[in-house]
Amino acid sequence: MPPFFAWNAILLAGGVAGRGIPAWDVAFFLLLGAGPLYYVGALAQLLALFALLGKTARAGRLALAGSVALSAGFYVAADLTTWTAGVRADLFETHLNRFFPAWSVFFALGVVLGRSERAFASLEKRRGALAAVAAISFAAYLAELHISEELFGFHPIRQFFVAGFPFQIAGTILFLDGLRRLDLSGRARKVLVALAAAAPDTFGIYLSHVSAQTVLFALWIAAGHDTASWWEVPLLAVASWAVCQSAVRIARCVSQARRSQA
Repeated sequence: MPPFFAWNAILLAGGVAGRGIPAWDVAFFLLLGAGPLYYVGALAQLLALFALLGKTARAGRLALAGSVALSAGFYVAADLTTWTAGVRADLFETHLNRFFPAWSVFFALGVVLGRSERAFASLEKRRGALAAVAAISFAAYLAELHISEELFGFHPIRQFFVAGFPFQIAGTILFLDGLRRLDLSGRARKVLVALAAAAPDTFGIYLSHVSAQTVLFALWIAAGHDTASWWEVPLLAVASWAVCQSAVRIARCVSQARRSQA
C-alpha cells in the first residue's frame, strides 16, 4: 500500500485527475487510486474481504453468488444511468469503479477456479457454449458502444455496459482455461515459466507506467513530433515497459542490498 499511495500522489501532482480539482477529490483519489490505479484500490478491498470471509467451501459459494449479484447490479446501474442521465454516467468510471462491487465477480471466479481443479475440468464440455456467449456478447457490446458514441460523442462508460458483461466473464474463463491447458500439455512451458518469473515486476510496472508514458510522450513531442501515429504508439508502449521494468529491478536490487547490509 505505501507504493500505491506514493504513486497516487505522483499522478495527482502530474495532473492525471485534472487541474484545480476539489480537495475531497484529491483525498478520494489519493486513498482509492488516481488514474489507472483505481483497480489497486478495489483489489485491496477485495483482499480484505477475502481475509474476513474465511476459506471454507460454504463461504466460497456464498461469496461467488454475492459477487455475481454485486457486479451485475453495478453494470445494470451504470447502463441504466447512461441511457437516462447521459454524460453524468461517467461517474461510474471516474469514481465508483474504485469500489469492490464492480470487480467482485472476477475476483471470486479467480478464487474458485484457483482452489478447485474440478471446476476447471468441468469447463471441457462448456467451452463451445462459453465461446458462443463471448462472441455474441462482444458483438452486442460493440453495438452498444457505437450507439452511445453516436448519441453523446464519446463513451460515458466503456467497461460497464451490460452487453459486455457476459463477454468479460466468458472471455476471462476461456483465457485462463487456455493457459491451463497449455501448461498441462507441456507446450510453451518455457514461455509460461518466464512469464511467472517476471510476475514480481508487474505491480511496480503497473504503478509507474503512466508516469513513464507521460514523460516519454513529452520527449517525443519535444523532439518535433506533433502526435503519435499508429506505429509509434506500440513503440512508446514498449519503451515505457522497458523503462519501468528496469526501474523496478534496480529498486529491488538496491532494497535487497540494503537488507543484506543490515
